[in-house]
Amino acid sequence: MLKKRASTPPPPSPTDTPPPAPAQQGRSGIPVPVVLAALVAGGLAVAVAAFVLRNKPGASPNPAASAAADSAAAADTALDVRWRSGRMDGVDCIGTFEVTHGGGTPAHLVAFVMDKSGAVIGRDSASVPSASPGLLVDLRFRRVTCDRIDDWQLQVATPKTGSD
Repeated sequence: MLKKRASTPPPPSPTDTPPPAPAQQGRSGIPVPVVLAALVAGGLAVAVAAFVLRNKPGASPNPAASAAADSAAAADTALDVRWRSGRMDGVDCIGTFEVTHGGGTPAHLVAFVMDKSGAVIGRDSASVPSASPGLLVDLRFRRVTCDRIDDWQLQVATPKTGSD
């Protein structure tokens, strides 16, 4: 009598083996490890640049020193101006600036107002015939609510005196 042997499956053929998985790729077809390496390299470049700029020779280490330089520049123009108040007029903010020190000379004022992020959100200018202490100058910042104004910058131009 012949015994039946248990049949063993034939060895797998080379076509039955699954192909190796391709490298995982992002949407643009760039392999994910390459994208991650580029992000890390970019982050390191930004960190190094910030460190170098912060420790640059001649850079002011504290804001008080730069404020002193600003006041020295203001003394050169012989005109100091401060923000006094802001009020709404429809959709515009009317900013009132006060001349706190001035020699009574004509001046051209250009004011920029910024939001909390430092972005300029409005600009206006005015000319005054005599910038004397106590003078109030109203500037209109169109389509800006006064509550959004976090900071301001004022540029002052006065005529040259003397013969050059």
